Amino acid sequence: MKANLIFFLAIFIISALFIGHFRLTFSPFSVSFPYWHRAVGVILIVAGCLVYNIGEHISGYKKGLDEGMEIVLKELKKNTMKKIMFNDKYSLTQAVLDGRKTQTRRIIKCPKAYQENPAGCFRITESDDVSPLFEILVYDKDCNDFVPMFIQPKYKVSGVFAIAQCYESLGMNPEIALNDRDGIGFYTKTKFAPGWKNKMFVRADLMPHHIRITDIKIERLQDISDEDCLKEGIYKGQCGSVDTHFMDAYYYKGDIQPYCTPRDAFAELIDKVSGKGTWESNPYVFVYEFELVD
Repeated sequence: MKANLIFFLAIFIISALFIGHFRLTFSPFSVSFPYWHRAVGVILIVAGCLVYNIGEHISGYKKGLDEGMEIVLKELKKNTMKKIMFNDKYSLTQAVLDGRKTQTRRIIKCPKAYQENPAGCFRITESDDVSPLFEILVYDKDCNDFVPMFIQPKYKVSGVFAIAQCYESLGMNPEIALNDRDGIGFYTKTKFAPGWKNKMFVRADLMPHHIRITDIKIERLQDISDEDCLKEGIYKGQCGSVDTHFMDAYYYKGDIQPYCTPRDAFAELIDKVSGKGTWESNPYVFVYEFELVD
């Protein structure tokens, strides 16, 4: 590298002297450089070319860096993005995509006993990251005292989560290859992947729609308000006939039965989604409020 630089400088100096009509006489030792401005012009041209090439190299490096960062961010998204599922039988996924559902309640599964002693003293505490914690006091035989156990919400405030949809419903090409990233196997065709019909096995990074969690609270299931019932996907309609009269009623997708209040409709819906008796048992729930991102 050093030898090439020296050679280049030597050639450059000789060329500049030649262009400038360099003259050297030994009697009486006169030195002449009559066309020095030509040499200066050449130097400026070469310098400009060098600056341009350096700029092009820097631009190329920047472009390469940007492309590399984009690849890294995509890989991070693949590895960190989580998915959230909504019931399809009662069209709750579609309600989210339509903007009619902006809340979801997830039952807090509390331990009924700890070391053969009943758990009790449930309470809600605030954490440092804004999300509430569900605290349970349980009796610990080893320390002969009640100790706290904390249940954290699965989804965090400001977190973005992919809405799970099976590959078939998304209209993905069944004949293309789906590469192995989750360790569930390499499939030569997407239609052979587990997520083709079962959204439980889909990859979060392949999902086109996402939600952002905007708020989290903890409450008993039956504490839900009429307003929140509508945010859960219950919608208002009418029932009756022209022979009698029409009146307001509330429904959920998948059932034509009219209900007098949003709470009545939601109580029936939650029993269908989470199992019969869920409303009556009145469990603690995490209430996630969210907005549709895309």
